[in-house]
Amino acid sequence: MPEQSRQLAAIMFTDIVGYTKLMQQDEKIAIETRKRHRKIFNRITGKYQGKILQYYGDGTLSIFGSAIDAVECGIEMQKEFQKNPKVPVRIGIHTGDVVFSEDEIIGDGVNVAARVESLAISGGVCISEKVYDEIKNQAKLKTLSMGYFELKNVEKPLEIYAMANPGLTVPEREQMRGKTKIPAPEKTSHDEGGDSKKIIKTGAVMLGILLVGYLLYLFGPTVIETLERPNGTELAAEQALDKSIAVLPFRDDSEGSDNQYFCDGMMDEILSHLQKIADLGVKSRTAVEPYRNSTQSFAAIAQELDVAFILEGAVRKYGDRFRLTAQLIEVESRDHLWSESYDGIFSDTIFVVQSHIAKKIVSSLNVVITPEEENRIDKMPTTDIAAYDLYIRAQYERMNYRWTLENKHLKTAHDLYDRALQIDPEYLMAIIGKGGIFFAQQNYDSAIAYAERASVLDPEFNRAYGLKGECYFIMGENDLAIENYLKAISLPPKDGFWLWYHVALGRAYNNQKNGIIKGLPYLKKGLEMPSDDLPVVYATIGWSYLNIGDYEKSEEYFKKALNLQVSCYGIRNYSWLMLVQGKALQAFQFTDSICKEIECERICNGLLLKESSLLKEFEQAESYYYQWEKAKPVFDTFQGIIEYEIGYVYYQLGKIEEAEKIFNEQIEKLQSNLDQEERLEYLLLSGIYALQGKSNEALEHLAEYARGGFNWGWHDFILIDPFFENLRDDPEFQAIVKRAQDKKAGLRAQVKEMEQRGELDL
Repeated sequence: MPEQSRQLAAIMFTDIVGYTKLMQQDEKIAIETRKRHRKIFNRITGKYQGKILQYYGDGTLSIFGSAIDAVECGIEMQKEFQKNPKVPVRIGIHTGDVVFSEDEIIGDGVNVAARVESLAISGGVCISEKVYDEIKNQAKLKTLSMGYFELKNVEKPLEIYAMANPGLTVPEREQMRGKTKIPAPEKTSHDEGGDSKKIIKTGAVMLGILLVGYLLYLFGPTVIETLERPNGTELAAEQALDKSIAVLPFRDDSEGSDNQYFCDGMMDEILSHLQKIADLGVKSRTAVEPYRNSTQSFAAIAQELDVAFILEGAVRKYGDRFRLTAQLIEVESRDHLWSESYDGIFSDTIFVVQSHIAKKIVSSLNVVITPEEENRIDKMPTTDIAAYDLYIRAQYERMNYRWTLENKHLKTAHDLYDRALQIDPEYLMAIIGKGGIFFAQQNYDSAIAYAERASVLDPEFNRAYGLKGECYFIMGENDLAIENYLKAISLPPKDGFWLWYHVALGRAYNNQKNGIIKGLPYLKKGLEMPSDDLPVVYATIGWSYLNIGDYEKSEEYFKKALNLQVSCYGIRNYSWLMLVQGKALQAFQFTDSICKEIECERICNGLLLKESSLLKEFEQAESYYYQWEKAKPVFDTFQGIIEYEIGYVYYQLGKIEEAEKIFNEQIEKLQSNLDQEERLEYLLLSGIYALQGKSNEALEHLAEYARGGFNWGWHDFILIDPFFENLRDDPEFQAIVKRAQDKKAGLRAQVKEMEQRGELDL
């Protein structure tokens, strides 16, 4: 067990109201707003001896030694936040226990503070009754009772107060209505230190258990409890048609520690059912995973994920039986639209429960569901429950690989898929799952074979064609990749995979000569993907514009990607863009600075090698190469460039023998790949031959590369690439490059016309 320590403290949560929406409208202003929030928060928290425990997105968690310090800090912060440029922040404070361990901060006090913060509004500070008790004798601190509230996972209703000092925003009761099931008392005057508490007598209204006998007959498991809010079917009339939902990771309430795979399997299947419905916006698994065991309020989570509804659940498995409890929450009002618990037998009822919950959500949100979508939800994935159990265990291992990149998880998943398929050879999801393992292992022929096997069993299964498209793309078979992606997008369901195949099409068209004209409309469709997937879409659009030499547009989209997610590949993309424009020093400074903040050892050292080489810091470049070699390998299409870059560095350091050895190895490797569609091999061979003084061979390979079209900014970078220095004055070289640059200028003009006609509003 991790060592824990406990501390009684005043706990403060803050977050920026409307930050996600602001990020979508104007990322620059959103980022500046968050910077201003943190600057003010850090300065004033320190002034009141506060300790910052955690930043999360646009919010914070901190503790104070006294409630008075915390409240005075919150008041001063809000006054600063109200100065132009304003920062719309809400603050919640509670006094309670905080438990520290090696890897988390927990405690009932943290939970209550998060719930109190969710009740506040922009410009306001809400406090719990425990905080009120500690500050009520402070004449300078003005409060207003807002009534009693039922808070999630808090046993008894709590009275909530709003700080009412001048300059603070006190919420109207209507702004908080729906966040409580207990009527608030009539508004009282500002407290002057006296106790203004009132006991509110209420009765919780049980709306009844609906259709229990029918559900018993139809679905099998016991419906223990069904709570419906009044007029639940009229939700669409009350609420704007925001049908967006996040399914949070289900909690494992089982005894022992080996049933998490089962909980995740239940969550994944329900999530998969929901993603099959075009009228419903569903967050991906990767988007919700960071909120596993989160202490954040539902409001904070929903704001960060930009959803209107949250489904949370808990699963307990004991032998062949299970109990699943799930509740659907409307975030803005804090209403529980329904809450259901099921007792069932794993082998008899698991699939029925999963489809029932999906349909229940559809009904509650007035989502339009087509007969085809309903059939897909009702379709049983396999007739053998043992095969299903092995499949969800495999999926669990596959997700572990995604988070850890440890190959042992891939091997375990591979074996589990095999065992599932031995039981049910036609288990479609196990087939495509095993194909995905082969893809991750870079065994593309086997991955394609399993994708083919899946498409034979179900010719309408879009993921089979999508997997083939991914394999062919990586293998350099660009035309086959496009063919399969086009087939995939012609088939339902129109889920996250379907949208990704549009992005993949845009990416594949980038590899074709002048393909950006065909690719950009598909990338435009990809902008409909959930916000957590947008960094990839933005980066792909950035590459499209880089491809035609529109570096301003390229930079815009690479920055958008980095603003949403600082990733290793995002760093690489932005660095390469600067190198293409001849900004080697700027690229080095950017890479060196940002790589200190993120673990991207392999890619960062490769970039620093390239950048140091261009800056003629060859000894430094050599040291980065050695660090690159030692780093954990990752898949990177730029790897070939880094491997031959060190040959040039050795050449400049006078290590001619080492340089020639590397060049010969590279020539052999590149020559063996010339039968593939990837044209970059011709360019790299041309560079090596040019450096070696073999002008004829260099020009021959460069002309071949040019026939496929200069991609990724090479039409400009080739003029500053030291590999081609010996060819700079050669008329044939100049003519090849000039033709490429003219074609790119023509493409830029064509894209500009498409934008002006409204065909591309990227």
